[in-house]
Amino acid sequence: MSTHSLSATTTESKALDLLGSGAAPTQVALALGVDPSYISQLLAQEEFARQVTERRYQALLKNSSRDAALDSLEDALIAKMKNLIPLMY
Repeated sequence: MSTHSLSATTTESKALDLLGSGAAPTQVALALGVDPSYISQLLAQEEFARQVTERRYQALLKNSSRDAALDSLEDALIAKMKNLIPLMY
């Protein structure tokens, strides 16, 4: 395996990670030091685009679950604080 091939694979992997986490293609290109057209070419590949979509979906599920848990905690804290208001006067 040539060094160029290994480098391209590493760049593709990093691009996949960044795009999958929701970063914009132009941000990914800038972060990786590549031309934005290279990221566009990657996204034009059906399998690469499918992997990006799957990673974005999984990230969204994880974030939605975390948001729901935080909402529940906030609701509990608000209820407790409402009960404490009469004690403040």
